[in-house]
Amino acid sequence: ITSHHTSHQTLHPTMSDILQVICAQRRRDVEALKAHTPLSELQRQLAAATILAAPMDLAARLVRGRPMAVMAEVKRASPSRGDIALGIDAAAQALVYARGGCAAVSVLTEPTWFKGSLADLQQVRAALETAYAACPQERPAVLRKDFLVDPYQVYEARLAGADTVLLIVAALTDAELAEMLALARSLGMEPLVEVATPAEMARASAAGARVVGINNRNLHDFTVDPTTTHRVIASASSENKGSGHDGSNGSKGSNGSSLPLPVPLLCALSGISNRLDCQAYRAAGCHAVLVGEALMRAASPAALIQSLRGLGESPPLVKICGLTSVAAAEATILSACADMVGLVFAPGSKRLVTVEQAAPIAARVRAATPASEFLDLHALLHASAAAHSSAANTATASGASANNESAPALVQELVDGARLLREACAVRPLVVGVFANQTRDEVNTLAEAVGLDLIQLSGREDSLAAGQYCRPLLKALHVGPASTAAALRQQAVEAIAAARASGNRLLGVLLDTQGSAAVPGGTGVTFDWSLAAENSAAGLPFFLAGGLTPENAAAAVSQVQPFALDVSSGVEAAPGIKDPAKVAAFVRAAKTTAQQQRQEKQ
Repeated sequence: ITSHHTSHQTLHPTMSDILQVICAQRRRDVEALKAHTPLSELQRQLAAATILAAPMDLAARLVRGRPMAVMAEVKRASPSRGDIALGIDAAAQALVYARGGCAAVSVLTEPTWFKGSLADLQQVRAALETAYAACPQERPAVLRKDFLVDPYQVYEARLAGADTVLLIVAALTDAELAEMLALARSLGMEPLVEVATPAEMARASAAGARVVGINNRNLHDFTVDPTTTHRVIASASSENKGSGHDGSNGSKGSNGSSLPLPVPLLCALSGISNRLDCQAYRAAGCHAVLVGEALMRAASPAALIQSLRGLGESPPLVKICGLTSVAAAEATILSACADMVGLVFAPGSKRLVTVEQAAPIAARVRAATPASEFLDLHALLHASAAAHSSAANTATASGASANNESAPALVQELVDGARLLREACAVRPLVVGVFANQTRDEVNTLAEAVGLDLIQLSGREDSLAAGQYCRPLLKALHVGPASTAAALRQQAVEAIAAARASGNRLLGVLLDTQGSAAVPGGTGVTFDWSLAAENSAAGLPFFLAGGLTPENAAAAVSQVQPFALDVSSGVEAAPGIKDPAKVAAFVRAAKTTAQQQRQEKQ
């Protein structure tokens, strides 16, 4: 296969239909290629390529990229942005993406306006094949991203080593789409079918597309509208409502994957640059995102991929506490994309909820991700708690004591807990029950009845070692006028040790402003953040609470660097009544500030 970069052309902004112009050029390109290498010769070469490994199933590979798969793009230039990274080593860039945990590498091969080539794709496939020789099932899939207008290009892609190809519905007739879908599948490739309107989604569904990418970029004028994906999914959902289809084909993926494959598996394309974008598209029903320019321009593409997936050094988690209605929960998790919601069961609180109020809220949050879709969150959190219970029992049997462990070793448990919480929140928002000075039996009964994920002890409990709770724990530490950073750190260490002594798992601590004896927290007042910042610098992960608002969230992230933010009254219209606009503003301020800081450091 021969291909050469051509001189860059910029499309005039007033051009009526950019897609038509590009497709017309690609048809001319294909005719020239056929004159040099006829289709019959291409087919002969493909039949003779016995060393070409079988393609990877794109759908199964994206599902294995749970909870949010990233398709990372190698992109030298674009009609709208001009030159991006002309001299990039495509293979080296793909390996960086793979180290970040991408599920697929998209290689732009259009030569005129994107300056791509099939040679880039060949080099990417060869590099990944070598890097993953010992574990080929973990290799990212390789996507040929181009404007395919002729079956010839499908054969080209497979001969170059592509696992899959992009088929743009707007560029093809129904007959052409069906023909190329069938051809790709006959060659072992499951295409990514691109749509941008409800009508195109209907055409893709009618053609039997299994992996659908919704492009936020209008290919006719190259403008980007981030809400396109939401609108197309909403339209498709309303049409399918009442069909009784559970969204899963119940099949197994390639390489032994037993994860159910949603039909179709939805992906968001274009205009994606941060974790909050991914959370919004995940809430809408997407399983993957395709990211190009943001990764090409990132100082650390691997770190950005981790952040997009909700792992690694992601922005702080955000917990919205004191929800009292299902409507508030929907606004919090679907529109604002918070990571956790808090339901308050502490007597005397203005946000106190009953089991009858709390259970529907918890059920709605859990429904944000179908139970069958990815991993079982409950099992994940409880497996962690069980492992620590076993470790504590072993230590006791051998004469060791959790209280005798070094402070660094105990703090490491909070570091591990923070990682686990981040992984869990990447799957779906967590439901936290907030209790204060209540008996363990009462707490456990309420946790089971409501279906909580975590239990937060916010009182002055000395009962962490009194017996086992039925859920992993968070513990609030109250910061008063006499508190010091060292004393708060020691309290955290003692809480970890006490929890371990009875087989409980403490996943995190909150630093909150000291309140009254009856209601220890929830003051709506900040404390001296320098105490928290000192502990953050020392490596102690914690939730920052007390007096947070949309107006000071950015400052809190910048000055304190917390693992998570916990807010309640600061995003309310009245006690217990959340203001959706304030919730969204708070989450946005917390998430975007962290990303901006990371970019500045890089």
